[in-house]
Amino acid sequence: MDSTPGGNPLDTRPGELYFGRMSAAATPAVRPEIERAEQTDSQTGLAPGYFVICWNDPVNLMDYVTHVFQTVFGWERRKAEKHMREVHH
Repeated sequence: MDSTPGGNPLDTRPGELYFGRMSAAATPAVRPEIERAEQTDSQTGLAPGYFVICWNDPVNLMDYVTHVFQTVFGWERRKAEKHMREVHH
């Protein structure tokens, strides 16, 4: 059937009448190469940038203070106990 005037109106496609032919597909853009920056030395050798005050209080036991020093500062048990004794004299 013909979609010309006077033909069957059910054979016409509204998209063809409105848009005509579809445009050509767009060419995909290619991403440029990603260059990675050189990795710098870590800053683990630097002294910490904070000052910590630990008060001698009757609430926290010596074992707990040692545990906190080990957990927070990553100290070995011997170093943590040394600093704990400085607080709990």
